[in-house]
Amino acid sequence: MAAFLVYILKWALTLTLLYSLYGLLLRKETFHSFNRVVLLGILCLSFMIPLFPLETGHATVVSRQMDEVEAVVYELMSVGTDGGADVPAASFAWWPRVFAWVYLLGVVVCFGNYFCSLFSLVWVIVRGRRLRVEGLPAGVRVVWNVRLPISCSWMCWVILNEAAAARRGHPVMEHELAHVRLGHSWDMLLCELTARLLWFLPFAWMLRKDLRDVHEFQADRRVLRQGVEEEGYQHLLIRHAAGCRALSAANSFDQSSIKKRLVMMCRRPSARKAALKAVYIVPLVMMAVAAFARPMAVNDFRLTLEREEAAAPLLSPAALAEAVVPERAEEPEPVSEAEEPEPAAEVLPAEKKLLADSVPAADSAPAADLAVVRMPENQPVVPEAKADEPAVVRRIATAPITLSEFFRMGGRNYWIELRDGETYLTLLWPVRSDEEPIRIDGSLYSLQDMRTGDCYICRRIEGYPGKEVDMVLKNYQNTVVEFTLVFPPLEEGVKRIRLRHPQLIPQSYRLKSVLKKPYKVIR
Repeated sequence: MAAFLVYILKWALTLTLLYSLYGLLLRKETFHSFNRVVLLGILCLSFMIPLFPLETGHATVVSRQMDEVEAVVYELMSVGTDGGADVPAASFAWWPRVFAWVYLLGVVVCFGNYFCSLFSLVWVIVRGRRLRVEGLPAGVRVVWNVRLPISCSWMCWVILNEAAAARRGHPVMEHELAHVRLGHSWDMLLCELTARLLWFLPFAWMLRKDLRDVHEFQADRRVLRQGVEEEGYQHLLIRHAAGCRALSAANSFDQSSIKKRLVMMCRRPSARKAALKAVYIVPLVMMAVAAFARPMAVNDFRLTLEREEAAAPLLSPAALAEAVVPERAEEPEPVSEAEEPEPAAEVLPAEKKLLADSVPAADSAPAADLAVVRMPENQPVVPEAKADEPAVVRRIATAPITLSEFFRMGGRNYWIELRDGETYLTLLWPVRSDEEPIRIDGSLYSLQDMRTGDCYICRRIEGYPGKEVDMVLKNYQNTVVEFTLVFPPLEEGVKRIRLRHPQLIPQSYRLKSVLKKPYKVIR
């Protein structure tokens, strides 16, 4: 739901941007067919640009701002963190929920009104009397219904309110046939769908009115080209101006403003060079594409690592790898039997020393009994910490996704990878503050097969001693970090999986949808 509402906002913003200059530059021109194409192009582009964002090598300034706005919206409407809880928990502020329900209620009301109009139109067609008119195009049907307020047309149906108009050459008949031949009903179907999904946007309804006006201008021009007297046709329009309005779903003889149609009939044709005004759409489309462009995850992740290594060269993967290489102990000099050697202090390798400094040993377990854990290259160096405070971490593995992309995952905060005879679950953790406390207890996590009910218990957290992580993360604001939990290998035939935790909302996923896929590198 959150992703849909974010898309609606993007759609509304793009439509506003593209339509903003139409009324100023093109509305008064006599290029009716060209204006129709421009309005339909605005409808289609505003719908497609947010739906298919362009992938770029680097994030633009506008796209960064849009990412921050999206992250705030997703955070408020889908997923958040619950203070010092072990796992992300669902949080839904009350005011986004109110906005969502108000929007859905508006959509239901608008579509309900439109469907009532369509039902009334179909009822008029069913209850009307079929008429035969010679010289009609193939597939066009004429219906006469005396209860109809004004003549109109819809799709392939011409609906008249007077039998005298059911002949070729009559202005009303020719006007409605022009609507049918030009396919105006399909244009209005697309426009009605847009206007009712964006019912809160005034520009959507203004575009709908402009498109109806262009349809009437096109039909009037066709009628006059058929040889109908212009003055008599204008008098006919004025007489129908006092009549009732037709159904909103149909194209009627009196749908547009009579004054606009009379002025457009008397206006001199616009110069051809005036059509160049439509070029304004090109820079606006480029602005919209740049606003919704998304940088490739691989390049963004690589650039982030390069910036971090340049800022802290001692914490680079190469430096960390050299720091954990065990030092070669020097051979002791031979001593005589008479002299008894003094007990020398135990020399620990760098790996043991690093672990002994980071994990406080129990009184009953000497330092020599501690297990030596091989630290991965991208793992942080953990300095000494006080007994009552978590360790302060300066570097950690970051996920190759942005914060807004994490929230668009719809509540799922993990990936699964099957390798080396084990199941590796990468837990994603969004970081919003400069100092983020993170506490993960792996013993509370388990994977459940939804078909058989089998549970797989977490064995360890890769790169950390035991199954617990307790730290404070600094200088990683607005990023996503990852921790890898190792589980036993899954049995064959597992199709749906669920990550279980006392504080997780129960939700299952298909195993194929959560398997980690290799990233594409586009050059």
